Amino acid sequence: MDSSTIVSALSKCRYNRSYWGRIARRCGGIIDRDSRVSIGWVRRTGNRAAHTLANWAIVEPNKTWTDE
Repeated sequence: MDSSTIVSALSKCRYNRSYWGRIARRCGGIIDRDSRVSIGWVRRTGNRAAHTLANWAIVEPNKTWTDE
């Protein structure tokens, strides 16, 4: 399984009966209830900024994110 499978399940609201399917169903409920939440799939090469920020957050002592 890869991330595109999960994004596809969330987009189509079709969840299997496995453990990840139950988690995906709960996430789908959150997405449906809040119009500000969306999900999309991006190739790994196009997602370098998110990857860099995630790695930075691991080593950054100040883990508070502010939206200033």
